[in-house]
Amino acid sequence: MKKRLALIMAAVLGISMAAGCGTATNSGRNADGKITLEVGNWPDATRPESLEKSENWKKKFEEQNPDIAIVPNTYGYEVKTFIAKAAAGQLPDLLQNLPFTEVKSVAKNGYAADITEAAKKAGIAEAINPDIVAMCKDENGKMYTVPRSAYMQGIMINKKLFEKAGLVNADGTVKVPETFDEMADFAVQIKEKTGVSGMTLPTTSNHGGWILLNIAWNYGVEFEKQGEDGKWKATFDTPEFHKALEWIYDLNWNKGVLPDNKVISAKDMQQLLGSDQTAMIFGNSDWCSSLAQKCGMKPENLAMSKMPAGPGGRYAQLGGSLFVFSPDLTEEQIDAAFKWIEFTGFGPQLNEETYRDNCEIYANEGNFVFPQELFSIWTNKDRAEKIKEIAAPYANVDMKDFANYNQEGITLRTEPPVCAQELYSVLDSVVQEILTNKNVDIAALSKKAQSDFQANHLDKMK
Repeated sequence: MKKRLALIMAAVLGISMAAGCGTATNSGRNADGKITLEVGNWPDATRPESLEKSENWKKKFEEQNPDIAIVPNTYGYEVKTFIAKAAAGQLPDLLQNLPFTEVKSVAKNGYAADITEAAKKAGIAEAINPDIVAMCKDENGKMYTVPRSAYMQGIMINKKLFEKAGLVNADGTVKVPETFDEMADFAVQIKEKTGVSGMTLPTTSNHGGWILLNIAWNYGVEFEKQGEDGKWKATFDTPEFHKALEWIYDLNWNKGVLPDNKVISAKDMQQLLGSDQTAMIFGNSDWCSSLAQKCGMKPENLAMSKMPAGPGGRYAQLGGSLFVFSPDLTEEQIDAAFKWIEFTGFGPQLNEETYRDNCEIYANEGNFVFPQELFSIWTNKDRAEKIKEIAAPYANVDMKDFANYNQEGITLRTEPPVCAQELYSVLDSVVQEILTNKNVDIAALSKKAQSDFQANHLDKMK
């Protein structure tokens, strides 16, 4: 996908999964006859300003929609628990942060409602960027999700460590690695000058495979291909894949720029970056909120750049998060969910009041407030201009630190169309072996990983 998308800033309120929704056994109305809508990922007492804001939103929304009752829940989407809760019928009315890769799976397994007609009725479907709306549908063109945010993979940089290592331009901005070889050289210089790891790679919870896929694309690797018979074949056991693995091997065993701990999740990476214990991680703009809220990173200490170029090109994964509707919802509840999405600022028409609330609270919490969108999932240009106007008094990010990340010159790609999470799990094991076994046989490891992915996942597809 070569088409660049316009930007979106991560917003505050998440809406996600919770147990015990109860809508499967009733008409979607409470004892007072009001339409109920359970909204998850509600802020808890550890974030008092966000909690107060959300409660105020609930009050205002219910005043404007007296026939709807919002039911808060603090549970958020997690990869490890989603399938079990979905299979048990314990999804909330409205779930947030479903990965793009899971759309076809939730549709096929009956975990999501078909919202095709309701989305048209709400004016949502036609307002989404065409490249994004295609990712919200199943193979039959039915719409099951609504996008919440979009991003591309890149490099997240700890400016403090770069400055200590002398990796600074004449204008005061930090230098950014343009190639994988340069990224490795930067990591060496940072380790020598600061004593901390120059960069960190994840190895667990599918995050290791997710990042390895992005790295390998830039070495010219294709991971799967559909044959004329409709069957899928794993295709990544190639010399190009071996080269990508050798780059990782070299970082650890020859250059020594990775942390000693080799059991690292995406959350661990963020914590290391935010606490000045590593200088670079692969990540995306959706992580900015976590870096501030959970890792204590100040907005002025972060810079971002594009994925570096490799021997096979310069590619980055287009990803994002989605709203998904429980399959048990009534038409009234689905309509209520669209109203809530619009009200909280995630629809094509910007709710200026709630967006201003977001900016003010983010600024007070020390969170990232961008002066403009980073990616936009909407075609509405007026929305982007209003965001600039509203965000201006609260912005705490210098866009010079994100200029490279926001430039042209990179090809966006979507995640593998089938068995993406399963592929990431297989590749997790590959990264773990590379980083823990100095005598690893890369060719044999690659061959086994492809065989395992084929036999255990692709061959079992129905």
